[in-house]
Amino acid sequence: MSATGLGVAWSTLAAERPDLAEAGRALLYQFGVGLAFLGTIRKDGGPRVHPVCSLIAADAIYMLVTPSYKRQDLHRDPRYALHSYPCPTNEDAFYLGGEAKPSSRSSGAYTPLRLGMVTFGRWTPYGGPAGAGADATLTAAAT
Repeated sequence: MSATGLGVAWSTLAAERPDLAEAGRALLYQFGVGLAFLGTIRKDGGPRVHPVCSLIAADAIYMLVTPSYKRQDLHRDPRYALHSYPCPTNEDAFYLGGEAKPSSRSSGAYTPLRLGMVTFGRWTPYGGPAGAGADATLTAAAT
């Protein structure tokens, strides 16, 4: 996805696919706070992964991104991937991909994430699909 403003807000996901939004919220908040891994693109084009705390509000997903490599990455190239922490008892996962943009709420410190693709997967302990309908993907249209 190029940096062209593609994506939807969390509120759109919640309205169109409440089952997917709730599954994602449960996986991101499984430890009480919104823990996830954030993937960004380094200046040289390579991948970078950071542990982050995300906050799901009614309208968007936010992260406090302090001055750091991840913030520099997002300001240079807003494309990101966000993946839930591993579950201790199963291999369920929630993945978001899209574009981040600085928020006007706080001098650019908060970054609302625009969702370009959302995937929820539920897997058996041996890696195979758990059954029909267990996996879901929503690919967003341009906004």
